[in-house]
Order: sequence, then C-alpha cells, then structure tokens
Amino acid sequence: GINAEYGELIDKLNRVFLVRGSTKGPGLPCHVIYRAGPASNIMHCENGCRLDKKLGKIKCRHLVACEQLVRASDEITETGPDLPMLSEINLFYNFDEGMKNAVCMLSEQCSELRIPIIRPYYPHIASQKPANTYYSVSSCTTPQYYSRCGRVLVNFNERTQTFKCKCGHASVCVHVLVSQLYHSHFVVTLCDESKQDKTDQEPPSCSSEFYIQ
Repeated sequence: GINAEYGELIDKLNRVFLVRGSTKGPGLPCHVIYRAGPASNIMHCENGCRLDKKLGKIKCRHLVACEQLVRASDEITETGPDLPMLSEINLFYNFDEGMKNAVCMLSEQCSELRIPIIRPYYPHIASQKPANTYYSVSSCTTPQYYSRCGRVLVNFNERTQTFKCKCGHASVCVHVLVSQLYHSHFVVTLCDESKQDKTDQEPPSCSSEFYIQ
C-alpha cells in the first residue's frame, strides 16, 4: 500500500503534501492538505477519496501516507530547492513580454503569501525508465477542480520532453512556464555540469528544447 515513502512536503506553511496516487502504474501524484493539531485540524485529498474500508477509518491512503510522514520526523523539510531570481535563469529571457509578466505576477503573489511557487516531485519507479518528473505549482487563485489544494500539477515527460498541465487552460499556461524555468535551471544546468566533468554515469535528460503537450 501507499506509505510515507510516497509523500513529500510541498508547502510547509499550509501543510500541503504531494503523494503518489497509487503503488502501480505511472504513480500520478495528488495534493493533500494534512494539518492536524489542537488549533487547526484540516485533512483534505484533492482526489476526493472516500472511506477506505480496509483502513477502517474516514481517511484515504494518501492521508494516511501524510500521517505516517509527519509521525516519522519531528521536522519535515520541503522538497527541492527554491526557484532563484528570475533574472538568474537564462530561459526567462527567451519568453515574450506576456509570458514574463504572467510569471512575474505569480511569483510576486507567492512571495506575498510566503508560499513556494514551485516544488519538484520525483517518483522513483524502477519499472518506469525514464521516469516522469512532476512539478507542483501554486495557483494563487480561488481553488478550482484542478487545484483543490491551491496548487496545480504539471507533468514533464522525459521521453517526449513535453510539459502538460492539469489546468488545461492554454497550450502554454503560467504553470508550464514556471515548470520550464525550474527544469531548465536545475535539471539541464546540472546535466551540463555533469558533461563537463566527463563522468561515466549516464546523465539525466539534457534537452533544452521543450514542447507543450
């Protein structure tokens, strides 16, 4: 079953986690709000899971994974590094003015609310090579059907080098743009460095050409 190993803390302030959806298949993750305590007790899974009879509790397996993760550590840290200043990301200068403005606006909103604009999620699945990378991007808007926990899931397909956002609003939405920036700065940059070091290990996908699915 799904346990703490399948979950990551995405937003520490609002206690939003990203948990792998299932133990089989591609493992598409889902957002979960798990805020348990005397002052606030909110538990919500964006998949809308119902009572799990096997667990015998009104908790889905994704909530249980968060509960196990919280109990296993006194201090949980958010997954992945923060997105650097936009001026430090080369790809940002390739965006047109509309794209730049959309990203800047979302970045400013997240900064004011003190929430991470983006966090990565790497489901390490031995049977899936290369594995997809998922990005949790803040929506900073009234929750919709695709952002019930205030965040949107963007899927980066390593095989086709394409990004696909769960919001489905546009071929190039702000969530995909932010994901491209993060991916280009951390994944592609690290890959270029590994090439320079001439290591014997197979580096991650290094393509700097991204396409929207």
